[in-house]
Amino acid sequence: MEGMTPARPDRWPDVRVGVHCTLPDTWPGDHRGDDRLLSGLRDAVERGARFFDTADSCGDGHGERLLGRLLREYPDAGLEVGSKVGTLRGTAPHPYAGPRVRLQFQQTLENLYAERLALYTLASGDFGPGERYLGCVADQMRTLREMEMVGAVGLAAPAPAAGHLADEHPGFVRAFEAVGPEVIWCRLTSLTPLVRVGREDLLSFARRHGVGLVLAPPSALRSPVPSGASPEDVGLGVLRDRFDPGHGGLERAVLRYCLARVPGSVAVLETGSLVQLGEPLSEADLQLLDATYGALRSAVTGGDPAAARAGVPR
Repeated sequence: MEGMTPARPDRWPDVRVGVHCTLPDTWPGDHRGDDRLLSGLRDAVERGARFFDTADSCGDGHGERLLGRLLREYPDAGLEVGSKVGTLRGTAPHPYAGPRVRLQFQQTLENLYAERLALYTLASGDFGPGERYLGCVADQMRTLREMEMVGAVGLAAPAPAAGHLADEHPGFVRAFEAVGPEVIWCRLTSLTPLVRVGREDLLSFARRHGVGLVLAPPSALRSPVPSGASPEDVGLGVLRDRFDPGHGGLERAVLRYCLARVPGSVAVLETGSLVQLGEPLSEADLQLLDATYGALRSAVTGGDPAAARAGVPR
């Protein structure tokens, strides 16, 4: 991922690992968890993490300011930061209205005490009625890139939702074409490999366009796994049995799978999850995941063979 150089810590030499910065559940207004969060961030630096992922909406900038404290403590460590824009509206009619992206970017740099960002991501796919703000946002992101204020531009992926996996998300495709990001930011779940972008799945789309993924698993690498009678529920039962989801095994396997299938991708984990990444998947496990998700794509898309094959590298 050009413009982003997360380190490969000795603990995980086969993947690039960063840290996803979130605030404690006691926020807003309660700063008692700040020291604990900073302690976890310092520990992550000592473990070898160099890329830190946050957002302007994290405590209305408080998360960025805490991360700025970390950057000042380690001025020579080569730490890099990614942040996001697109959910805070302020007094504007829309989070992307007018010069909102540029102004919020300036505030983010001030919060972080930084001169540039390794990654700046559009966190929302809502560009206003009729996508009226998309062109202006694309121009502002392009300018930041050309001025070398950001190393890479990101775009948040559509969120996977059970029962809606046949959606092709044309709005995301239009935004991708207009913005031209180098990175797709994903909130990882067991359904992420089933997200469709046009006629192909998200992993194939990223690989075909030569963009990397920033994969942010849920807290402690665990998330709800669908249960019921839908095709995705039944198919994921195979993976639940193999990877022990009761202890986060399924999420670890899906994370490892996405990292293996989209070269140059980055895992951003919360500080308490850094020791839970697990071992690389075997070739047999990768083939099992390929086959399972391929069958699920076929079921979701009504037997479309092209969609079923999409996630398997060719």
